[in-house]
Amino acid sequence: MTAPVAHTSRADRFLARVDAALPAMTPAEQRKFLYHLTAGWEERYRDFIRTDGKSEHYTNPRDPVSAADFTLTLAGLAARRRRCPAKRGRAGQGKARNMTERLGIYFDLDEDTYHQDLALGSTDLRRLLSSGPDFWWQSGLNPNPPERKESPALNFGRALHKLVLEGSQAFAVRYVRRPDDLARLDAKSKAKLCPNNETVLDGDDFDRIKVSGELIAKNPDLAAAFEGGVPEVSVFWEHTLDDGFVVRCKARFDYLKIRGVGDLKSIRNYMGRPFAEACGRSIVEYRYDIQAAHYLEGRAEVRRMVEDGLVFGDHDPAWLRRAADCEQFAFQWVFFQAEGAPITWSRSLSPGNPILDIAERDRGKALLIYRDFKQAFPDGDMWLLNEPVTEIDINELPAWFR
Repeated sequence: MTAPVAHTSRADRFLARVDAALPAMTPAEQRKFLYHLTAGWEERYRDFIRTDGKSEHYTNPRDPVSAADFTLTLAGLAARRRRCPAKRGRAGQGKARNMTERLGIYFDLDEDTYHQDLALGSTDLRRLLSSGPDFWWQSGLNPNPPERKESPALNFGRALHKLVLEGSQAFAVRYVRRPDDLARLDAKSKAKLCPNNETVLDGDDFDRIKVSGELIAKNPDLAAAFEGGVPEVSVFWEHTLDDGFVVRCKARFDYLKIRGVGDLKSIRNYMGRPFAEACGRSIVEYRYDIQAAHYLEGRAEVRRMVEDGLVFGDHDPAWLRRAADCEQFAFQWVFFQAEGAPITWSRSLSPGNPILDIAERDRGKALLIYRDFKQAFPDGDMWLLNEPVTEIDINELPAWFR
Protein backbone atom coordinates (compact mmCIF):
# COMPACT_ATOMS: atom_id res chain seq x y z
CA MET A 1 0.00 0.00 0.00
CA THR A 2 1.27 3.44 -0.90
CA ALA A 3 1.79 5.73 2.10
CA PRO A 4 -0.47 8.80 2.06
CA VAL A 5 1.19 12.03 0.98
CA ALA A 6 1.02 14.71 3.69
CA HIS A 7 -0.70 17.82 2.43
CA THR A 8 1.20 21.06 2.91
CA SER A 9 -0.38 24.44 2.45
CA ARG A 10 1.07 27.34 0.53
CA ALA A 11 1.96 28.99 3.88
CA ASP A 12 3.72 25.83 5.10
CA ARG A 13 5.80 25.59 1.92
CA PHE A 14 6.78 29.26 2.04
CA LEU A 15 7.69 29.20 5.74
CA ALA A 16 9.75 26.03 5.20
CA ARG A 17 11.85 27.93 2.64
CA VAL A 18 12.22 30.82 5.10
CA ASP A 19 13.39 28.41 7.82
CA ALA A 20 15.92 26.94 5.44
CA ALA A 21 17.36 30.36 4.61
CA LEU A 22 17.60 31.83 8.14
CA PRO A 23 20.49 29.74 9.59
CA ALA A 24 22.94 31.15 7.04
CA MET A 25 22.22 34.72 8.16
CA THR A 26 23.49 36.84 11.03
CA PRO A 27 20.86 38.02 13.57
CA ALA A 28 20.88 41.49 11.98
CA GLU A 29 20.36 39.97 8.52
CA GLN A 30 17.56 37.77 9.86
CA ARG A 31 15.74 40.77 11.33
CA LYS A 32 16.01 42.72 8.08
CA PHE A 33 15.02 39.71 5.95
CA LEU A 34 11.92 38.96 8.02
CA TYR A 35 10.92 42.63 8.14
CA HIS A 36 10.94 42.94 4.35
CA LEU A 37 9.12 39.63 3.86
CA THR A 38 6.41 40.76 6.26
CA ALA A 39 6.05 44.12 4.51
CA GLY A 40 5.68 42.38 1.15
CA TRP A 41 3.07 39.90 2.38
CA GLU A 42 1.10 42.64 4.14
CA GLU A 43 0.97 44.61 0.88
CA ARG A 44 -0.17 41.55 -1.08
CA TYR A 45 -2.84 40.84 1.54
CA ARG A 46 -4.14 44.40 1.21
CA ASP A 47 -4.34 43.86 -2.55
CA PHE A 48 -6.16 40.55 -1.97
CA ILE A 49 -8.73 42.33 0.19
CA ARG A 50 -9.13 45.19 -2.31
CA THR A 51 -9.80 42.77 -5.19
CA ASP A 52 -11.92 40.42 -3.06
CA GLY A 53 -9.51 37.65 -4.06
CA LYS A 54 -10.73 37.71 -7.67
CA SER A 55 -7.51 38.95 -9.27
CA GLU A 56 -5.81 36.54 -11.67
CA HIS A 57 -2.91 36.46 -9.22
CA TYR A 58 -5.09 34.56 -6.75
CA THR A 59 -7.47 32.48 -8.93
CA ASN A 60 -5.09 30.07 -10.67
CA PRO A 61 -7.09 26.80 -10.53
CA ARG A 62 -3.88 24.77 -10.07
CA ASP A 63 -2.82 26.75 -6.99
CA PRO A 64 -5.54 29.12 -5.76
CA VAL A 65 -4.76 31.58 -2.97
CA SER A 66 -7.08 31.99 -0.01
CA ALA A 67 -7.28 34.48 2.85
CA ALA A 68 -6.06 31.70 5.15
CA ASP A 69 -2.80 31.54 3.17
CA PHE A 70 -2.11 35.15 4.04
CA THR A 71 -3.10 34.97 7.70
CA LEU A 72 -1.08 31.77 8.28
CA THR A 73 1.95 33.19 6.50
CA LEU A 74 1.86 36.49 8.37
CA ALA A 75 1.35 34.67 11.68
CA GLY A 76 4.33 32.44 10.90
CA LEU A 77 6.53 35.40 10.01
CA ALA A 78 5.48 37.19 13.20
CA ALA A 79 6.42 34.13 15.27
CA ARG A 80 9.83 33.95 13.63
CA ARG A 81 10.43 37.68 14.21
CA ARG A 82 9.66 37.19 17.89
CA ARG A 83 12.16 34.35 18.09
CA CYS A 84 14.79 36.27 16.17
CA PRO A 85 17.71 37.42 18.40
CA ALA A 86 17.37 41.17 18.95
CA LYS A 87 20.13 43.68 19.68
CA ARG A 88 18.64 45.19 22.75
CA GLY A 89 21.40 46.47 24.99
CA ARG A 90 19.69 47.96 28.01
CA ALA A 91 16.53 48.80 26.12
CA GLY A 92 16.95 48.11 22.44
CA GLN A 93 19.19 51.17 22.11
CA GLY A 94 22.89 51.90 21.87
CA LYS A 95 24.52 52.28 25.28
CA ALA A 96 26.96 54.97 24.19
CA ARG A 97 24.28 57.62 23.88
CA ASN A 98 22.34 56.85 27.05
CA MET A 99 23.30 59.97 28.99
CA THR A 100 21.78 58.69 32.23
CA GLU A 101 23.12 55.20 32.83
CA ARG A 102 20.55 54.29 35.46
CA LEU A 103 16.78 54.30 35.33
CA GLY A 104 15.13 56.49 37.93
CA ILE A 105 13.95 59.96 38.96
CA TYR A 106 16.34 62.83 38.29
CA PHE A 107 16.11 66.22 39.97
CA ASP A 108 18.22 69.10 38.57
CA LEU A 109 19.09 67.20 35.37
CA ASP A 110 20.00 69.78 32.73
CA GLU A 111 17.83 70.01 29.65
CA ASP A 112 20.55 69.17 27.12
CA THR A 113 21.49 65.94 28.91
CA TYR A 114 17.85 64.92 28.99
CA HIS A 115 17.32 65.54 25.27
CA GLN A 116 20.54 63.78 24.24
CA ASP A 117 19.53 60.54 25.95
CA LEU A 118 18.30 57.90 23.50
CA ALA A 119 15.29 56.93 25.62
CA LEU A 120 11.96 57.57 23.86
CA GLY A 121 10.14 60.73 24.89
CA SER A 122 6.66 61.81 23.91
CA THR A 123 7.91 63.82 20.91
CA ASP A 124 9.70 60.71 19.65
CA LEU A 125 6.50 58.67 19.92
CA ARG A 126 4.49 61.24 18.00
CA ARG A 127 7.14 61.34 15.28
CA LEU A 128 7.29 57.53 15.11
CA LEU A 129 3.54 57.36 14.63
CA SER A 130 3.91 59.59 11.59
CA SER A 131 7.11 58.11 10.11
CA GLY A 132 9.76 55.74 11.41
CA PRO A 133 12.45 57.08 9.04
CA ASP A 134 11.69 60.70 10.03
CA PHE A 135 12.07 59.73 13.69
CA TRP A 136 15.43 58.07 12.97
CA TRP A 137 16.65 61.09 10.99
CA GLN A 138 15.97 63.46 13.89
CA SER A 139 17.11 61.09 16.65
CA GLY A 140 20.42 60.19 18.25
CA LEU A 141 20.30 56.85 16.40
CA ASN A 142 21.39 58.85 13.35
CA PRO A 143 25.20 59.16 13.50
CA ASN A 144 24.89 62.64 11.96
CA PRO A 145 21.56 64.09 13.14
CA PRO A 146 20.58 67.61 12.08
CA GLU A 147 21.22 70.36 14.58
CA ARG A 148 18.33 71.40 16.79
CA LYS A 149 17.39 74.84 15.54
CA GLU A 150 16.54 77.59 17.96
CA SER A 151 13.55 79.76 17.11
CA PRO A 152 11.90 82.82 18.68
CA ALA A 153 8.88 80.68 19.61
CA LEU A 154 11.11 78.07 21.27
CA ASN A 155 13.02 80.74 23.20
CA PHE A 156 9.74 82.36 24.30
CA GLY A 157 8.38 79.05 25.57
CA ARG A 158 11.59 78.21 27.42
CA ALA A 159 11.66 81.62 29.11
CA LEU A 160 7.98 81.35 30.05
CA HIS A 161 8.67 77.98 31.65
CA LYS A 162 11.58 79.39 33.62
CA LEU A 163 9.47 82.20 35.11
CA VAL A 164 6.24 80.33 35.79
CA LEU A 165 7.76 77.03 36.94
CA GLU A 166 10.88 78.20 38.75
CA GLY A 167 10.04 81.75 39.82
CA SER A 168 11.19 85.32 39.18
CA GLN A 169 14.60 84.85 40.79
CA ALA A 170 15.55 81.93 38.54
CA PHE A 171 14.19 83.87 35.55
CA ALA A 172 16.32 86.94 36.40
CA VAL A 173 19.46 84.83 36.59
CA ARG A 174 18.90 83.42 33.08
CA TYR A 175 17.26 86.25 31.08
CA VAL A 176 17.73 89.99 30.52
CA ARG A 177 15.59 92.49 28.64
CA ARG A 178 16.99 94.08 25.50
CA PRO A 179 16.89 97.87 25.93
CA ASP A 180 14.46 99.58 23.58
CA ASP A 181 17.14 102.05 22.47
CA LEU A 182 19.70 99.36 21.61
CA ALA A 183 19.78 99.43 17.81
CA ARG A 184 22.29 96.61 17.33
CA LEU A 185 23.13 93.71 19.60
CA ASP A 186 26.76 93.03 18.70
CA ALA A 187 29.33 91.06 20.67
CA LYS A 188 30.50 94.12 22.61
CA SER A 189 27.02 95.27 23.66
CA LYS A 190 25.98 91.71 24.49
CA ALA A 191 29.03 91.21 26.72
CA LYS A 192 28.12 94.40 28.59
CA LEU A 193 24.43 93.49 28.84
CA CYS A 194 25.06 89.82 29.76
CA PRO A 195 28.15 89.60 32.02
CA ASN A 196 27.09 86.12 33.16
CA ASN A 197 26.14 84.84 29.69
CA GLU A 198 22.42 85.47 30.17
CA THR A 199 19.98 85.12 27.27
CA VAL A 200 18.68 88.36 25.75
CA LEU A 201 14.94 88.64 25.11
CA ASP A 202 13.28 91.28 22.95
CA GLY A 203 11.48 93.86 25.03
CA ASP A 204 8.01 92.80 23.88
CA ASP A 205 8.64 89.13 24.68
CA PHE A 206 10.25 89.92 28.03
CA ASP A 207 7.34 92.13 29.10
CA ARG A 208 4.75 89.65 27.91
CA ILE A 209 6.39 86.79 29.81
CA LYS A 210 6.41 88.86 32.99
CA VAL A 211 2.73 89.63 32.51
CA SER A 212 1.97 85.95 31.99
CA GLY A 213 3.55 85.02 35.30
CA GLU A 214 1.45 87.62 37.11
CA LEU A 215 -1.69 86.53 35.24
CA ILE A 216 -1.33 82.87 36.20
CA ALA A 217 -0.53 83.80 39.81
CA LYS A 218 -3.68 85.96 40.04
CA ASN A 219 -6.00 83.42 38.41
CA PRO A 220 -7.87 81.75 41.30
CA ASP A 221 -8.25 78.55 39.28
CA LEU A 222 -4.56 78.34 38.33
CA ALA A 223 -2.77 79.98 41.25
CA ALA A 224 -1.93 76.61 42.79
CA ALA A 225 -1.21 74.79 39.50
CA PHE A 226 2.52 75.38 39.82
CA GLU A 227 2.89 75.55 43.58
CA GLY A 228 3.67 72.90 46.17
CA GLY A 229 5.66 70.71 43.78
CA VAL A 230 8.97 70.48 41.93
CA PRO A 231 9.75 71.82 38.42
CA GLU A 232 11.61 70.04 35.62
CA VAL A 233 11.73 66.50 37.02
CA SER A 234 13.06 63.83 34.63
CA VAL A 235 12.06 60.16 34.80
CA PHE A 236 13.63 57.23 32.91
CA TRP A 237 11.97 53.80 32.89
CA GLU A 238 11.56 50.67 30.79
CA HIS A 239 8.42 49.61 28.92
CA THR A 240 8.23 45.92 27.99
CA LEU A 241 6.18 44.92 24.94
CA ASP A 242 4.17 41.69 24.78
CA ASP A 243 6.97 39.88 22.96
CA GLY A 244 9.55 40.84 25.61
CA PHE A 245 11.18 43.65 23.64
CA VAL A 246 12.24 46.40 26.06
CA VAL A 247 11.99 50.10 25.22
CA ARG A 248 13.77 52.66 27.35
CA CYS A 249 11.43 55.62 27.93
CA LYS A 250 11.76 59.10 29.37
CA ALA A 251 9.58 62.02 30.45
CA ARG A 252 10.40 65.48 31.72
CA PHE A 253 7.61 66.77 33.91
CA ASP A 254 7.16 70.53 33.76
CA TYR A 255 5.87 70.37 37.31
CA LEU A 256 5.53 67.29 39.51
CA LYS A 257 2.93 67.56 42.26
CA ILE A 258 1.64 65.13 44.86
CA ARG A 259 -1.44 64.27 42.80
CA GLY A 260 -0.49 65.19 39.29
CA VAL A 261 1.77 66.46 36.55
CA GLY A 262 1.40 70.05 35.35
CA ASP A 263 2.29 70.96 31.77
CA LEU A 264 2.62 74.55 30.55
CA LYS A 265 2.16 75.33 26.86
CA SER A 266 2.26 78.61 24.98
CA ILE A 267 0.44 78.73 21.63
CA ARG A 268 -0.11 81.31 18.92
CA ASN A 269 -3.74 81.49 17.83
CA TYR A 270 -3.06 82.49 14.22
CA MET A 271 -6.59 81.75 12.99
CA GLY A 272 -8.23 83.91 15.68
CA ARG A 273 -10.41 81.07 16.97
CA PRO A 274 -11.99 81.17 20.42
CA PHE A 275 -9.07 80.32 22.67
CA ALA A 276 -10.63 77.17 24.13
CA GLU A 277 -11.21 75.85 20.60
CA ALA A 278 -7.64 76.73 19.60
CA CYS A 279 -6.29 74.81 22.59
CA GLY A 280 -8.46 71.78 21.84
CA ARG A 281 -7.24 71.78 18.26
CA SER A 282 -3.63 71.95 19.45
CA ILE A 283 -4.17 68.89 21.64
CA VAL A 284 -5.46 66.93 18.64
CA GLU A 285 -3.13 68.29 15.94
CA TYR A 286 0.06 67.93 17.98
CA ARG A 287 -1.12 64.76 19.75
CA TYR A 288 -0.58 66.17 23.23
CA ASP A 289 -2.87 63.36 24.39
CA ILE A 290 -0.05 60.91 23.60
CA GLN A 291 2.28 63.06 25.69
CA ALA A 292 -0.18 62.87 28.59
CA ALA A 293 -0.49 59.07 28.34
CA HIS A 294 3.28 58.68 28.17
CA TYR A 295 3.86 60.98 31.14
CA LEU A 296 1.21 59.25 33.23
CA GLU A 297 2.98 55.93 32.67
CA GLY A 298 6.22 57.58 33.83
CA ARG A 299 4.41 59.03 36.85
CA ALA A 300 3.15 55.55 37.73
CA GLU A 301 6.78 54.37 37.92
CA VAL A 302 7.65 56.88 40.65
CA ARG A 303 6.59 54.66 43.54
CA ARG A 304 8.69 51.70 42.45
CA MET A 305 11.71 53.93 41.82
CA VAL A 306 11.46 55.48 45.27
CA GLU A 307 11.22 52.03 46.85
CA ASP A 308 14.26 50.85 44.86
CA GLY A 309 16.30 53.95 45.76
CA LEU A 310 16.50 55.12 42.14
CA VAL A 311 16.36 58.83 42.99
CA PHE A 312 19.13 61.23 42.03
CA GLY A 313 19.74 64.91 42.70
CA ASP A 314 18.76 67.30 45.47
CA HIS A 315 15.20 66.70 46.69
CA ASP A 316 12.95 66.47 49.74
CA PRO A 317 12.66 62.74 50.57
CA ALA A 318 9.54 63.21 52.73
CA TRP A 319 7.72 65.12 49.97
CA LEU A 320 8.73 62.56 47.33
CA ARG A 321 7.54 59.73 49.57
CA ARG A 322 4.11 61.37 49.80
CA ALA A 323 3.98 61.73 46.01
CA ALA A 324 5.04 58.12 45.54
CA ASP A 325 2.35 56.85 47.92
CA CYS A 326 -0.40 58.76 46.09
CA GLU A 327 -2.23 56.22 43.93
CA GLN A 328 -4.55 58.67 42.14
CA PHE A 329 -3.04 61.35 39.94
CA ALA A 330 -3.83 63.24 36.74
CA PHE A 331 -2.23 65.27 33.97
CA GLN A 332 -3.05 68.98 33.68
CA TRP A 333 -2.51 71.28 30.72
CA VAL A 334 -2.19 75.03 31.21
CA PHE A 335 -2.28 76.87 27.88
CA PHE A 336 -1.14 80.47 27.52
CA GLN A 337 -1.80 82.64 24.45
CA ALA A 338 1.55 83.95 23.26
CA GLU A 339 0.05 86.59 20.95
CA GLY A 340 -3.02 88.75 21.44
CA ALA A 341 -4.65 88.97 24.86
CA PRO A 342 -2.59 87.08 27.49
CA ILE A 343 -5.33 84.59 28.35
CA THR A 344 -5.15 81.05 29.71
CA TRP A 345 -7.10 77.80 29.42
CA SER A 346 -6.59 74.67 31.49
CA ARG A 347 -7.94 71.13 31.57
CA SER A 348 -7.02 67.92 33.40
CA LEU A 349 -6.84 64.41 31.98
CA SER A 350 -7.35 61.52 34.40
CA PRO A 351 -7.22 57.71 34.11
CA GLY A 352 -10.56 56.45 32.81
CA ASN A 353 -11.01 59.34 30.38
CA PRO A 354 -11.74 57.91 26.89
CA ILE A 355 -9.21 60.38 25.44
CA LEU A 356 -6.52 58.36 27.19
CA ASP A 357 -7.82 55.17 25.58
CA ILE A 358 -7.19 56.69 22.14
CA ALA A 359 -3.81 58.01 23.23
CA GLU A 360 -2.72 54.63 24.64
CA ARG A 361 -3.81 52.87 21.45
CA ASP A 362 -1.69 55.13 19.26
CA ARG A 363 1.20 55.21 21.70
CA GLY A 364 1.21 51.41 21.51
CA LYS A 365 1.35 51.60 17.70
CA ALA A 366 4.34 53.94 17.91
CA LEU A 367 6.20 51.56 20.24
CA LEU A 368 5.59 48.66 17.84
CA ILE A 369 6.86 50.74 14.91
CA TYR A 370 10.00 51.46 16.92
CA ARG A 371 10.49 47.76 17.69
CA ASP A 372 9.98 46.67 14.09
CA PHE A 373 12.49 49.15 12.69
CA LYS A 374 15.03 48.42 15.44
CA GLN A 375 14.82 44.72 14.65
CA ALA A 376 15.01 45.28 10.90
CA PHE A 377 17.99 47.64 10.76
CA PRO A 378 21.35 47.28 12.51
CA ASP A 379 22.51 50.16 14.72
CA GLY A 380 23.85 52.97 12.56
CA ASP A 381 21.88 51.96 9.45
CA MET A 382 19.35 54.42 8.12
CA TRP A 383 15.73 53.39 8.60
CA LEU A 384 13.98 53.02 5.24
CA LEU A 385 10.50 52.30 3.98
CA ASN A 386 10.55 49.52 1.40
CA GLU A 387 7.23 49.09 -0.34
CA PRO A 388 6.56 47.37 -3.67
CA VAL A 389 5.35 49.58 -6.52
CA THR A 390 1.63 49.05 -7.08
CA GLU A 391 -1.12 50.74 -9.05
CA ILE A 392 -2.31 53.84 -7.21
CA ASP A 393 -5.79 53.60 -5.75
CA ILE A 394 -8.11 56.61 -5.87
CA ASN A 395 -8.69 56.21 -2.13
CA GLU A 396 -5.03 57.08 -1.56
CA LEU A 397 -5.74 60.62 -2.80
CA PRO A 398 -7.43 63.44 -0.82
CA ALA A 399 -11.19 63.16 -0.44
CA TRP A 400 -11.79 66.48 -2.20
CA PHE A 401 -10.21 65.05 -5.37
CA ARG A 402 -12.79 62.25 -5.50
